[in-house]
Amino acid sequence: MKWALVLSGGGGTGLSHIGVLKGLEALRLKPDLIAGTSIGAIIGGAYACGMEVEDFEELLRDFNIFHYLEGRSFQLNIGAVTRFLQAQEAVNRMLMSRGADGGSKILKLLHRITNNATFSDTRIPFYCNAVDLRSGREILMHRGSVAEAIRASMAFPGVFTPVERDKLLLCDGAVADNLPVWIPRSLGIKRVIAVNVTPRRTATKEDIANGFSIFLRAFTIACYGQTRTPKDTPSLELVPGNTDRPFDFSSPGELIRIGYETVVEQKKKILGITTPWYRSLTRG
Repeated sequence: MKWALVLSGGGGTGLSHIGVLKGLEALRLKPDLIAGTSIGAIIGGAYACGMEVEDFEELLRDFNIFHYLEGRSFQLNIGAVTRFLQAQEAVNRMLMSRGADGGSKILKLLHRITNNATFSDTRIPFYCNAVDLRSGREILMHRGSVAEAIRASMAFPGVFTPVERDKLLLCDGAVADNLPVWIPRSLGIKRVIAVNVTPRRTATKEDIANGFSIFLRAFTIACYGQTRTPKDTPSLELVPGNTDRPFDFSSPGELIRIGYETVVEQKKKILGITTPWYRSLTRG
């Protein structure tokens, strides 16, 4: 029986998706299909193209998000992207163009980690979503360059410029659906495990300390309000930890550990969904 893995958006918090993949591999499980949005599209897409968990860990060992961002202010050695978005250069870029960052550096990284693959090249079938800013429609990305599709799926409004493609102007898929369970369901896969790194939670004082963090919080709340139908409800929803730090990539090891431990904690439920013999055993 086929099963699918859906990975949510959530910025840096989504690094816990890597730990989930690591935990699934420890159980000798690989999904028959992967779908994702934003950071979930990045990790899910790279994994579907053949990137191993060890490759992710190696990449993140010395990872510096600022090396993949454009603009002089992004090269300063300061701790968080949110500070830069208050700087004059970043503000000017948002006012004079469609985003603070054109995304060319991050696109090069995406091409590298996906081996310049197209959707027909992936080892595991992969899909991601984006939103057309012109029509307001959610768009299923499943043709052409995987890297370019991911770049559209992660184009957070105001931060990364939207992507022009096939007369569409595409931005972050989380704007419409941060947990696109509907994708595998529409393709006939009933058993779906979804990893949600942005569950409903109460914000702390530090979470809403400045204008941009308030914007981020409002965006997250909007994601909470996305309507779920039975087709949108996964067979199992994994929620790694209770963190919310979309532009913090400073602790990848901790987040990977949290994702791995989530799989360990939910092992029986995961096996019950993915493994027919285990379901038969537990019923007996």
